[in-house]
Amino acid sequence: MKILKKEFCLYLKTKNVSLVTQKNYLSDLGHFLNWFIFFLKSKNVDVDENNLSTSTLCSFITKEVITQYKGFLSLNHISQKTANRRLSTLRKFCSFCISQGWLKENPAKKIANIGYPKDQNEEILKKFKLSLNRENISKITVKNYLSDIKQFLIWAEGVN
Repeated sequence: MKILKKEFCLYLKTKNVSLVTQKNYLSDLGHFLNWFIFFLKSKNVDVDENNLSTSTLCSFITKEVITQYKGFLSLNHISQKTANRRLSTLRKFCSFCISQGWLKENPAKKIANIGYPKDQNEEILKKFKLSLNRENISKITVKNYLSDIKQFLIWAEGVN
């Protein structure tokens, strides 16, 4: 694992990544790799950290695994900013793995960042409004429904 992190660091330097970003990427990668080894062991995959080849390790990195990791970050109340930085690190790490021939595609690119709840609420409200408009609901009724739902969402955020 130490060799892998050193190679990743060299890759980052060739991409002119700042020292602070390199530090964050290496820290985030370390976090992911620790989680990943534990995850593989929990799935009864025989993993010897000292003799694990990089290509073997990379063969287990899939969209599903990264989705599991994203869920782990959320369930453990990792801040949104930190979680999204860690997902960004995985995207960069997978790009590095592609450049080395260990991966054919970047599964991390298929995983969206953790969104802000208000953005998600706004998107849901837009879809609801479109649905009501398609049903030819009067404009005043649509306005009242949306107002009621917004008030409910404000209340629900206070409950949590």
